[in-house]
Amino acid sequence: MAFKQTKEVRADLDGVTGRARAWTTEREPGVISLAVPADRVTMRPEDARALAKWLEEQALIEERKGGVAARGPYGRKVWA
Repeated sequence: MAFKQTKEVRADLDGVTGRARAWTTEREPGVISLAVPADRVTMRPEDARALAKWLEEQALIEERKGGVAARGPYGRKVWA
């Protein structure tokens, strides 16, 4: 039986309505993921600031790691 263990750093935000989850894993160095399970979360300004702060902190950590994905296959997506 194979057993894999992966380190994950996760932030959960409970908004006024809905919730959001952001995370990073050692499996995908340089990548920060964000999910909104019910398609939408509404946040108070302090919630949005807390999420932005967490994302900024994780971005700095991931950049310092210099992972492959930091400049690799996950290029910057331009939203129209």
